[in-house]
Amino acid sequence: MAHDAGDTRSLKVDAPLSIWCPEYVDLRAWNWRGSSEALLPTQPIEIERYAGPLLLSHGTADRVWSVAMTRRLEARLQAHGRTPEVYYYEGEDHVLSSEAENTHHTQLLDFFARHLAG
Repeated sequence: MAHDAGDTRSLKVDAPLSIWCPEYVDLRAWNWRGSSEALLPTQPIEIERYAGPLLLSHGTADRVWSVAMTRRLEARLQAHGRTPEVYYYEGEDHVLSSEAENTHHTQLLDFFARHLAG
């Protein structure tokens, strides 16, 4: 059966279902403060302490991560006096359409040009 890149329901992952178990620490692609052992889905990351520029983006019809997560993060940052650059892609899923992806890449490159230019 062919996989439709726009349909995230059919995605398969080769990793165990629960990479949060201690025996799967090596499978985590990220860490926090030098370790991934204590990093759990419920572990808050103190992103508001990061002083640099922030860009958030999310498809409003994302079936993998709720857009409410990004909206809460945006509100949390604003409550701490931060002004993240935020883009919501109306009707887009986790994997953006070609048009939305092109828009996102343009916005991302512009963000980098403004904040990384030395």
